[in-house]
Amino acid sequence: MEAGFIVNPADVTGITTAYDLTKVIEVRVTATGDANHDSRTRQPPQGCGWSDLELQLDVTAGLPTSVQAKVYYDATCDDLFAGESTVTGLTPGMTDTSRRGCTITFEDVQPVPPTSQTTPGTFYVLLRVNVGTVTCELARMHWHNRRGA
Repeated sequence: MEAGFIVNPADVTGITTAYDLTKVIEVRVTATGDANHDSRTRQPPQGCGWSDLELQLDVTAGLPTSVQAKVYYDATCDDLFAGESTVTGLTPGMTDTSRRGCTITFEDVQPVPPTSQTTPGTFYVLLRVNVGTVTCELARMHWHNRRGA
């Protein structure tokens, strides 16, 4: 089975309690010049399955205990890939408790992207927290292809 992930190329700051189109998190194969470049990112094959979205947040104000996420095919956030998911009980770091992590499971979604998808293999994530403000340092979407390489 072939597997991989795509990731956000840069941190997104100032995420609050409302979805904000100026805070869209692009998730894709990163390139060398990207702030969050990860050489292990790989372009997902057509028809692959998506399993989960891994998030690492840095709390900059307040004490959020939950995050909500929506994933879209397009940068204007009109074509929904995965509807609103809520994760409660964000896990704090052991030595840096301002860092919080969680995973949102997609249950093996195998989408057929619409023709409006902004860039093939790229998704756009909107987040909001229940209180406070966070920076999204990592948004990593995992894919797999059970049909082989």
